[in-house]
Amino acid sequence: MNSLLPDLTVALRFFARRRAATAVIVLTMALALGANTAVFSVLKAFLLSSLGVPEADRVMFIWTVRDLPGRGPVNFSDAHPNYKLLRESTHFWENIATTLGADLNWLQDDGETRRLQGARVTADFFAVMRVQPALGRVFRAAEEGPNAAPVAVISSALWRSVFAGEPGVLGRTLRLSGAPHTIIGVMPPRFSLPAGAEIWLPHDLPASMWTAITGGRGTQTYTRLAPGVSVADADRELLEFTQRAREADAANKDWGWRVSPLRQNILFGADRVVVFVQAGAAAGLAGAWLAARWAQSALTGFPAGILWPYAAVTALVLLLTQLSSYVPARRAARLDARKALTSA
Repeated sequence: MNSLLPDLTVALRFFARRRAATAVIVLTMALALGANTAVFSVLKAFLLSSLGVPEADRVMFIWTVRDLPGRGPVNFSDAHPNYKLLRESTHFWENIATTLGADLNWLQDDGETRRLQGARVTADFFAVMRVQPALGRVFRAAEEGPNAAPVAVISSALWRSVFAGEPGVLGRTLRLSGAPHTIIGVMPPRFSLPAGAEIWLPHDLPASMWTAITGGRGTQTYTRLAPGVSVADADRELLEFTQRAREADAANKDWGWRVSPLRQNILFGADRVVVFVQAGAAAGLAGAWLAARWAQSALTGFPAGILWPYAAVTALVLLLTQLSSYVPARRAARLDARKALTSA
């Protein structure tokens, strides 16, 4: 400890002799992080507008949440009985629906099998998204359930690529995973929720899973907030709902609920990836400095153990870089994404 200050002094002198490079790293990262915020503000607006969902910023996921050791609160899908309880006992939503992933094998007329990315959805799913079919109709509530009707709605992309955009596609039969399904509707261009869906079927689960939490939690709940309701309002009501859900089923012990905007789940943290890449570039250059110092210590007999102060100062440089990006990032965050898109 007696050598701490001299060691840090030596390390600071090392970086002080490279003032230009240090300044370049700090300024570049500061500007890059600020610009990164602006870019992703525009990207979010672009992605939301490309979904084909009116007022997509009002659409939310409802996650079940559980604390895991060493990880804290983690989001999970839910069980259908909890969706029913949400629908019956909460009021923060304008519409609410639940979905289940459905990868399907489509046996085509030529005998070839094509894999389709699909989703089984409750009838109100399209109301949550405020999307109407370009042709035909969507599901009715009577068509969902343990014995769901054998009907299907297809995406515009599938309609155009396979059926050449023929209006007569309605009423045609698709053999999906061994069962015939009748096409009753075609969705408008761009709409492919959830997760790039090409085809939608009525929500279907084994009868036991409609009334009790068995077989795990695999359904995803979507909702559109009611007018005037904020995310904070919804979360407050979900706190009250948590107690009701725990009383309704012992399987809900230790579980909670919260909403998450659709846009956050679409970007999947891509902005953080860019920040890590930028930070990695600066860390790489700082690491090269340390490697040079290590080589110098090997040639001059300078104690290799003294290198830790250089590592500490390198971390300090990166920390200052993050702090220096605060002002440009805050300014970029005020960017109106809609104006940015319309002026582009």
